[in-house]
Amino acid sequence: MPALSSPTSKVLVTGPNGYIGLWVVKTLLDRGHTVRAAVRSETRAKDLKTLFSSAGNRLEFAIVEDMLKEGAFDEAVKGVDAIQHLASPIVGKAQTNEEYIRSAVDGTLEIFKSALKNGSTVKRIVTTSSTVAVWSVYDQEVKTFTELDWNEQDVAWVKDETKSFDHIAAYSASKTLAERAAWDFYNTHKQEVKWDIAFVLPSMVYGPSVHSYASPAELTGTQKTWWDGVVGEGKTKETLSQGANWVDVRDVAEAQVRALEREDAGNERFLVVAESYVWQEWLDLSNSALASLSPGSATRFSQGFSDIKNQVPTTFDTSKVKRILGITYRTKEETTKDVLAQAVKLGWI
Repeated sequence: MPALSSPTSKVLVTGPNGYIGLWVVKTLLDRGHTVRAAVRSETRAKDLKTLFSSAGNRLEFAIVEDMLKEGAFDEAVKGVDAIQHLASPIVGKAQTNEEYIRSAVDGTLEIFKSALKNGSTVKRIVTTSSTVAVWSVYDQEVKTFTELDWNEQDVAWVKDETKSFDHIAAYSASKTLAERAAWDFYNTHKQEVKWDIAFVLPSMVYGPSVHSYASPAELTGTQKTWWDGVVGEGKTKETLSQGANWVDVRDVAEAQVRALEREDAGNERFLVVAESYVWQEWLDLSNSALASLSPGSATRFSQGFSDIKNQVPTTFDTSKVKRILGITYRTKEETTKDVLAQAVKLGWI
């Protein structure tokens, strides 16, 4: 199956206003491609026009007010060479297991159904999944996970009526079930279509933003998580000892785009994970970076505790993303410096 190769290809992007979505749009435009952004309103389109004003007619829009509606993307997929599907529920937004799962599964299947119906020019669909589709955050087993693994634990949790509602478990199950539904749909219809599929599964995503926020109070999602983890009050040895796995948002966007461009990326899952961390590490790096970026700044971060060690038990085998997509990950030092440099420029610190 041919991958996206023309430097002037047209790519439909869902979720283009999101944290990762903005970087995917930027990366595609920087490559010379045309982006058709699927947005919910004209206001959302205006925001993107402002951010990418230099793109001119290489940035176009499809208004999709409700991506769960049957046929929502029927018009949006017409004439595009590829699809980047990033739109997804956000942790904490839905209030029931059913809301999380319906939003993720139906939103993904509507893209696939529209591509089956009207996507005669589509060559590949790349969908953003998550490491929680292979692993449960509640699983503290010392193990290295691969693309062959699936998160059965949280799927079982949401199906068990005796279990209480849990945002993290529901979100994780929704990502797992959405990806499985997509694979099932593709395998059922692959003889009818000219396109193949790929999934990008990032861990916690940190890094600078394409959007210039007026203040840290406007941050959401993992951007807020990182800022609060470094700058927020009330740090204890317990909280600074907590950690997970992470990857820079720009590396995720690069993986998303390369998954369109590389021939052998078709019909693959890609774990996109740089390394593990504990919050003390980010704090140490932030203190060091701030001293060089803004030596006269009155802002000072907590020093934390010198005896905290990184004991995160979970690791991921990322050999496939390096072998097929050729991704080289940014380090914690690079990401910390870039986030704080942006904060200094915006006058936050």
